[in-house]
Amino acid sequence: DAIDVTQTAIQVQGSLDLPLSSTVDLRFQHWYGQQKREYAAPAQLETVWDYYPGVRLSTAWRPGGTWSLESGIEAEYRQYRFPRDYESRRSSSGRTDPWVAATVGKRVRATAGLRLDTLWVANQSPRAALSPRGDVRWQITKHFALVGEAGLFHQSPPYTYLVGYPEGKYLRLEQSQLLSGGFRVNTPYVRTEVDGFYRRMNEIAGLEEDDSFGRLQGRAWGLET
Repeated sequence: DAIDVTQTAIQVQGSLDLPLSSTVDLRFQHWYGQQKREYAAPAQLETVWDYYPGVRLSTAWRPGGTWSLESGIEAEYRQYRFPRDYESRRSSSGRTDPWVAATVGKRVRATAGLRLDTLWVANQSPRAALSPRGDVRWQITKHFALVGEAGLFHQSPPYTYLVGYPEGKYLRLEQSQLLSGGFRVNTPYVRTEVDGFYRRMNEIAGLEEDDSFGRLQGRAWGLET
């Protein structure tokens, strides 16, 4: 049977830049979002509410020359409300993700970074995983550049799985590896970006018929313009 999913979302955000010196910048970003998802199946209608305020604080040190260093931390709190077993349930989660990145080069510019992805769910053990990533950009001419990116990424499983099922507290962070490459064209008359990518996904939570969870894998590739 088909399931219709309807989503309504709103988010407001802002940022504040504070130059601390000629070589050090501080940026403060904040946001507040709200989502409503409705899952309509035969003889069943489920509505899920999601509220998520968050902040991001980052610094950039650019001493001149051909290198720079950036670091920061991103924090977000989420509150959920959804029906389960004929009653309305509430739960919450959060994350505090520090990161650092270094960039070197000018015409050929390379960036390497490391992020700690975290997940804190009420009444569950905390989860954390390191996510390294890097990218390179080769500015061949003034108007044409080649780019490439590789990285390991982590994200939370669906929160309805985390707090809506007894086995949810054992789910790990979902993992994916990304490899991409492309080019950039930027002229007074033409501006375009083309990227090919390959993504491999692991530790994806899949719900079985007996309400237990299996670990799924997946692959995706394509071309983005």
